[in-house]
Amino acid sequence: MSVTGFKVSTWFNLGKDCQIEYSVIGGEIEFALGPDGGDIQIVTTEEGLENLIEVTTKALASVREQPYED
Repeated sequence: MSVTGFKVSTWFNLGKDCQIEYSVIGGEIEFALGPDGGDIQIVTTEEGLENLIEVTTKALASVREQPYED
């Protein structure tokens, strides 16, 4: 539960053809995922982006270690 008293969850399938755009606004980075300005927007600080890169790099290495066939 957040400080505001409610929690929002969402699910988004991020495939290789998903449009991803970003902009930098006053020290924060805004990502728009999906067509026409984005179905999902993510806003992060530089430190948050570093954290995301660290975790997604580990996740990528993990998935590449797993045997998988299309």
